[in-house]
Amino acid sequence: MSTPAPGRSFSCPALPALRTVPVTMDNPPAAPLSGVRVLDLATGPTGALACTLLTGLGASVTRLKPAGPDPFLESSPMYAMLRSQVATLDFSGDTLHQQLEQADACLLGGDDYPGSTQVPSAARVEELAAAYPSGVFLAISGTVPGSTRGDLPANDLLAQARSGLASEHFSDRPIAFGLALPTYGAVLHGVIALIAALYEREVSGRGEVIRTSLVQGAAAFMTSYWIQDQGSKRKITGKIPKGVRWAMLQCGDGRWITYAQGIPGSTARIHEVVGLTPPEGSENARWSPATEDPAAYFGVTDELAEAFMKWQSADLHRRLIEAGVTAEIVRSPGDCWSDPQVEANRLLVHAENGGTYVGSPIGFVTGSQL
Repeated sequence: MSTPAPGRSFSCPALPALRTVPVTMDNPPAAPLSGVRVLDLATGPTGALACTLLTGLGASVTRLKPAGPDPFLESSPMYAMLRSQVATLDFSGDTLHQQLEQADACLLGGDDYPGSTQVPSAARVEELAAAYPSGVFLAISGTVPGSTRGDLPANDLLAQARSGLASEHFSDRPIAFGLALPTYGAVLHGVIALIAALYEREVSGRGEVIRTSLVQGAAAFMTSYWIQDQGSKRKITGKIPKGVRWAMLQCGDGRWITYAQGIPGSTARIHEVVGLTPPEGSENARWSPATEDPAAYFGVTDELAEAFMKWQSADLHRRLIEAGVTAEIVRSPGDCWSDPQVEANRLLVHAENGGTYVGSPIGFVTGSQL
């Protein structure tokens, strides 16, 4: 990375040139990162996801693998498959130097684990950037350096806890997102910035250091919950008691129904559908009126749970919809995978060993796929 490599095919495309040749299925456009070489020093699912996005855009990725077993291989067949799709070399000091000399971009950091200290970490990004000034470096850590709450190991669950995605809402257990939102947020923002830096380098000739973190990735998701209030005098409250029972109940056939109560009177309608007397004051309420039992905040009571068990899920679902209640039958992963839209969006990955896995829910679209 010390000097730009001569004769490289990577360049910032001029917009008019994109319209010179018609794009057809027989004449697809070149991948936007075709010719770009990326060195992967990142660890765990975070590094694998970043590499998947970059290879999907045409970049050539080479991974330097540290000595010793990779603890993530045993935990996820999907992770193992993603790692198998990029060229891999054993780590050594000489190999690191050779690869950095040839690479356009480098990924560092990722998921921390014992034994991951052999390859350069995100903390060394400035050192490497000084030695290879034309390179674009993306460093992914647990939190940004100098955080007022201290450094955080790069672990998705820890980032959920610090950001508030994971919380102790229930009295008997914490709750957390099954989807690795901090990881997806950090990787997506980091890769977008990396691409922008590569294009900018074509003009300036300078490299760039890009930093992102899992906590920032979580915060990016949380922005969808932020509210802007311009000059309103109203008091906005959204407190929910601790230990509530969520509006999801099991039916007699073993399937579950979840429902929403955003429409005034929903609680009363649900009770009427299953043959129960609505709680007093629920006719115009979005959910159950004030109660001494926090668990019944959303109108979920033992009496309602018993009434649901007397119904088949399909019949009850139909009746709730007819009554104007937003409801849905909870489907198993297998049911979801068989949905034609999942296959159409290419969310399923068919591996060479015959296995089928759920792929990344995010990706970039090239011109041939529009």
